[in-house]
Amino acid sequence: MQPLSATSRVGIAAIVFAIWSDGATAQRPIDQVGTVPQSSAPGTTDKIVGGRPAPAGKFPFQVALIKSDSPVGAEHFGQFCGGALIDKRWVVTAAHCVPRTRPEEVDVYVGATVLPSGGGTGGGVVGHRRHVTQIVSHQKYDPDTNDNDIALLKLSDDAPAELTPSVPANADADAKHVKSGNAVTVIGWGLTSEGAATTSPILNEVEVRVQSSQVCQTNYRQVIPGTKITPNMFCAGEPAGGKDSCQGDSGGFIGAPLEGGRWAQLGIVSWGVGCARPRLFGVYTRVGEYDAWIKQMMSQF
Repeated sequence: MQPLSATSRVGIAAIVFAIWSDGATAQRPIDQVGTVPQSSAPGTTDKIVGGRPAPAGKFPFQVALIKSDSPVGAEHFGQFCGGALIDKRWVVTAAHCVPRTRPEEVDVYVGATVLPSGGGTGGGVVGHRRHVTQIVSHQKYDPDTNDNDIALLKLSDDAPAELTPSVPANADADAKHVKSGNAVTVIGWGLTSEGAATTSPILNEVEVRVQSSQVCQTNYRQVIPGTKITPNMFCAGEPAGGKDSCQGDSGGFIGAPLEGGRWAQLGIVSWGVGCARPRLFGVYTRVGEYDAWIKQMMSQF
């Protein structure tokens, strides 16, 4: 558990848990590999709040980060974060998901919207586990403010992901889509409601609207004084609450459709207080701010 002004938007299957009190400033546990012994974790993740199951094939780039020692065929119970393919060998996720993680500690599950729970994947679509060879977190990631909450995972040469990647936002796409009032879609395998304990291996989606960063910051400062929504973040949700990402969704995709069935990745699920609370919107890493960094890291490693 991290005593921060704002902690990460996650929930961990077989790794971490302890949602703080149910009061107005209840915060979220950190989702990362190996925070506590696996035996002490109470269960699994659920899904997006206020959403619906995502059709198979709609988001072929979405991946699940899996604790590598979780059994093959039971990936749902080892899932702790999400991510998105941006290339056949590269996944973008949140830095807070892999803060001190070694590549051999995490696998990536690709190619299915249903995570296996020991009795088959369901839906007739079987995904694949990919090994990670490199983890590259942003050098200026600040766990105290959640600024620069972005990391890249490189997949092994022998098993590249043969799937359609998302399109990381550039400055033009960011300027077009990340405007107050615009509809965006967030996906993940996280909790259905704040503090929920029921489990679902199904990928879910929900449409939310981009909100003013200034309003978002003002709202959060009423709960946690000093909170700053930096230019590397944006907020999305509904003023009345009810729709949001939640624990288990961290590192996952939020974006908008492009022509030809592809999607632009505008953000990464990063942090928030509670889930789907009125006026406390989800906060997302603004991918368009990292276009040059992503390209540089992919060429360097």
